[in-house]
Order: sequence, then C-alpha cells, then structure tokens
Amino acid sequence: MQKPKKRERSNRKDEKMNFRINSEDKKAIHAIAQCAGISDGEYMIRAALQEQTVVVIDGKEILHQLAKIGTNLNQLTMLAHQGKITSPDLGEVNRTLNKVLKQLLRAVKGR
Repeated sequence: MQKPKKRERSNRKDEKMNFRINSEDKKAIHAIAQCAGISDGEYMIRAALQEQTVVVIDGKEILHQLAKIGTNLNQLTMLAHQGKITSPDLGEVNRTLNKVLKQLLRAVKGR
C-alpha cells in the first residue's frame, strides 16, 4: 500500500477566518511564530494542518543566565577556599538555575 501524497498548499490566500482567543494563548502563538520567523496566521495554519514548524531559539538570554550562575559559583568557591564561609547558601544559584531550565523547557515545548 502506498503512502498518501502530501497535500500541496497554494500560496494564494483567498479565504478569511475570524475567531476569538484569550490573551495568554495569543501571546504564546505570537511568540512561537516570531521565533520561527513566520506570521501568526501561517503558524496557526501549519499547526492546524500538523505541519512541522522550526523554532529558532535565541540563546542570548540563556547564555546570560548561565554566565550569572558561573559567577555565583566562582564567588562561592573562592569564599569557601578562603575559609570565609563553611556552608554556602546555594539558594540563589538554585533559583537562577531553575529559571534557566524553565526557559529551556518553554523553548523546547514551543511556549
């Protein structure tokens, strides 16, 4: 049995659709479409037709957060070696790391 052929889409858009959406979903759709370099409408068409959309992640903010974590760890290590602290509070490092992880997960999930 042969696979069904992929439906060819025309670039000509001659129909219009209107619908209501909540602001949170609208922001999420816009963010994903912007990362993919396509319009909100094009993203929604691809999502509805289950076509693949490639999202490009801007790693500047993630790299910035990772650099902050590295700085915090270096400062704690230096203070521990100097004997100025014996049990460093890693709460801030943990919070920053969690923030970076959430951003990465949102990027991977496309939200």
